[in-house]
Amino acid sequence: MYSDWMDQDWNFADGTTFKTMLVENENINDSFLENGGIVLGFFRYQDNVPYTLPYQDFLHNTIRTCLPVHFTDYGQIRFNIQSTDGTTLTDDEVNGTGAGINAQYKYVLIPGGTPLTGAKTANQWKQLSYKEVCKALNIPE
Repeated sequence: MYSDWMDQDWNFADGTTFKTMLVENENINDSFLENGGIVLGFFRYQDNVPYTLPYQDFLHNTIRTCLPVHFTDYGQIRFNIQSTDGTTLTDDEVNGTGAGINAQYKYVLIPGGTPLTGAKTANQWKQLSYKEVCKALNIPE
């Protein structure tokens, strides 16, 4: 299961050094997580190149993260950008520069519950690039 690319909307927190976009998804629940489900997050900007989250930009002192938060019967995915040195985030840091699109976010839900011989662990999935995850799961880019 995967989302479309979403334009950023700082609908949960919109501070000068920390911003959060919250996306609700009823598939992230106790059953999903107890059966080994995992959530992968991605963002893109600048020439439409996708990056796996978390992503730290040491040049601009920022970090982008994706955090699944679950409740008993539904969950949320929170996409964050944060200044790592306490300075105010600039428009270029938040939106990206050059490509004509603002930063966008996407998530992939991988249900658990069906162990496979030779299957990737959650940590191995997190190490894959966006293109590798799409290829492995037949997800159109």
